Amino acid sequence: MIELPISSCEVNNQLGILRHSWLENQILNGSPNYTTKLYTEISSARNAFEGRINPSGEFDEYIRLLRNLLPLISETYSPKQILREGPLRCLSHNIFIYIEEFLELFYVTEFDLQALLFRIEDALEGLDSALIRLRETWYQNDADLDLIRESYVNVQNAGFVLHQALKQLPKGIVLP
Repeated sequence: MIELPISSCEVNNQLGILRHSWLENQILNGSPNYTTKLYTEISSARNAFEGRINPSGEFDEYIRLLRNLLPLISETYSPKQILREGPLRCLSHNIFIYIEEFLELFYVTEFDLQALLFRIEDALEGLDSALIRLRETWYQNDADLDLIRESYVNVQNAGFVLHQALKQLPKGIVLP
């Protein structure tokens, strides 16, 4: 089970793992032709693939993790983190509040993170739907290999859209 991180650094690390280890290595770099070959044989590779695509499998676990991370992303990249985690946290309460409000105003108006988060949510839904369609096709008796291939390509396309949206997240705290 993947645990939900608490600190902004852990959120950023988990997003990197999702983007690289899951989306790039397990979805985008997969071969649709190899996937259709897996379908036609009983093997440990097929069992491993099914373990990833099954409901409650590895891919669903990554989707749940990303859904749980989404509400934390806004705070992770907020410049308020400088105040809360850095030496400025020792400022007097009034100055702290004033600077925090200024930074939040900058962050909300200059960096439209909400629009990006909506794109990520939509892309995540698209990937989830594509995975469901792949499962439905995969578990049909004697499924057409072209449909298996097409379903996997749809998963890759949806994964690419999500990967591109995640790449647009800032690399760290957004500063004025």
